[in-house]
Amino acid sequence: DSHDEIRVGRRTRNSVEYRLLPSADEPLGLLTLFRSSVFKEHELASIEATLPLVMLGLRNALAYRAAIESAMTDPLTGIGNRAALESNGRAQIELAHRHNLPLSLLLIDIDFFKRINDTYGHPAGDEVIQGFAGVITKAIRDCDIACRYGGEEFCVIMPETGPEDAKIVAERIRTSMSQVTWPKHPEHQVTVSIGLAGSA
Repeated sequence: DSHDEIRVGRRTRNSVEYRLLPSADEPLGLLTLFRSSVFKEHELASIEATLPLVMLGLRNALAYRAAIESAMTDPLTGIGNRAALESNGRAQIELAHRHNLPLSLLLIDIDFFKRINDTYGHPAGDEVIQGFAGVITKAIRDCDIACRYGGEEFCVIMPETGPEDAKIVAERIRTSMSQVTWPKHPEHQVTVSIGLAGSA
């Protein structure tokens, strides 16, 4: 499902392309080699002889990346978890201090969440958690970092964002959440409380 593209060097007139397919169920990607002169047959044979090693290394690298992403991802919502918050938060604080940049953080709690679970059941609670993660994701920028901090607690790290701009985003999240209709309990409006800390 990844669409990553890695380029080294520059495109030239002559190229050779290989689809990396260690098995029918596991395509790894496309390898394209460029150079100014035409590839010779013996050179192509040497390249093709090394492809199994290339695929092995690439497969191991992708598996490692998937493991790291899994360890940093909340399984219910698909956004970052507490480990991701601690790692990214530390890095963003250091970056903001080093370059004297503004940084804001939103800490968000779903109001009376236990009442939702007790009244409508845990599937309804999961629906709210997942839906709220979607609300947050739509309200923030790609460079912002959303994480599930606890059961019904979420955090958003906003690089290069001062408190006034962060308030606008917080209000956007609060308003959007209050307008969501929940299939498992359509009569119940879910609201959130948001705290903000930031440096200008």
